[in-house]
Amino acid sequence: MSTYNPNLDAHYQILREMLIEARQSKGWFQKDVAKLLQRSQAFVSKYESGERTLDWVEVLYLLELFEVTETKFTQEFRKRVVQFNDSTEAAVLRKVAARERKSKVQQEISRLAHEHGLTPADLKTAVLPSKKRDSIKKS
Repeated sequence: MSTYNPNLDAHYQILREMLIEARQSKGWFQKDVAKLLQRSQAFVSKYESGERTLDWVEVLYLLELFEVTETKFTQEFRKRVVQFNDSTEAAVLRKVAARERKSKVQQEISRLAHEHGLTPADLKTAVLPSKKRDSIKKS
């Protein structure tokens, strides 16, 4: 499985955050970078906010301005992407596991209710406090 997903906006967000961090580590404002690029401050603002994407050559040029090596930047980018992917995958797995547990509990309740001849209304009466039962009956 690939580490990178070109359709995943989060990976572009990581790239933008890293470029902002590199600019800030130099003590520069967007206008300072714009002047060095001979572009408008709006240009820098747009790529930092994600309104505009940069191609790889533009990224390399920025890295050169920020005095960050391509290797160091790429390694850090990959590390952050992997961390993001791992945290996202873990969150998805937790949700799936929770749904599975809920489904198993619901199946067991249904099985026990059927086994003891109980209806869904019987279960609501047995489990819910009287105020909650009354609000359900009105619905």
